[in-house]
Amino acid sequence: MRVRVKFLATLFQAAGALVVDLDVEDGATVGDLLEDLRRVKPRVVDLVVNGDSVRMGLVVVVNGRSIDFLEGLRTVLREGDEVALFPSLVLA
Repeated sequence: MRVRVKFLATLFQAAGALVVDLDVEDGATVGDLLEDLRRVKPRVVDLVVNGDSVRMGLVVVVNGRSIDFLEGLRTVLREGDEVALFPSLVLA
């Protein structure tokens, strides 16, 4: 199945692209997607994940919903989903 990944803010610079479409296996999770993404954009994945968790200060959303309110990296993806990666906004 095909999933679209968007890189926003400073992650856009690291990725060198705004969007990448990836083919992943049916039933793939966000964690699986990030491992597949590592093959084409390893620097971005290193900036986003630390071991088996998302780095503090970074946000991963699926179809506009933070994975923090879904199943985290175990969130199952579906055909046509859009995953966005970006630094969180901190207001002083």
